[in-house]
Amino acid sequence: MLCRRLVLVLTVAAMRSEFHISILIGLDSSVIQSLLTAIHKDYFELVSYRELLFNDFGDRVAQLLHVRSLVPFPLNEKQIVQQEVLIVNTHLLFPHDSSLSIARLHQVYKILEYLEAYQKEKKLSHIPIILCGDWNGSKRGHVYKFLRSQGFISSYDVAQQLKKNQEPLEMLV
Repeated sequence: MLCRRLVLVLTVAAMRSEFHISILIGLDSSVIQSLLTAIHKDYFELVSYRELLFNDFGDRVAQLLHVRSLVPFPLNEKQIVQQEVLIVNTHLLFPHDSSLSIARLHQVYKILEYLEAYQKEKKLSHIPIILCGDWNGSKRGHVYKFLRSQGFISSYDVAQQLKKNQEPLEMLV
């Protein structure tokens, strides 16, 4: 009998000697769900890697990467720091109908709970968090609204606003 679910985590130290790559693959009986997160090794070092398995229908997954910048940032005139960032990459359940909105909200809640537990475990405070991946939703959806209520902003929304306020590139060249 075939195993209904196989999770394979493969962390490759280099791709063309430039990137740290983390691949997480969740496999259920019908669909393969995979995530790829790549960070440039000249600019970031991988501090820690964790996988989040939702253990729900659809066998959705997420990755948590804790990275540290190799490029120093001035904190003030006297202190320079190497900024750390948490990156979560996920692929949420596709909302085949409105009843799955609750399942997707539950997946997001698990991610935020995991982030909170990780920060507490590592004694991290005020660390930037980047959420990315396939969230299978829109601005009108519950997931988007919930994340906004938790202080997250959409980079797409910011980019669209910047695009409206900028001159076309051809005009600047």
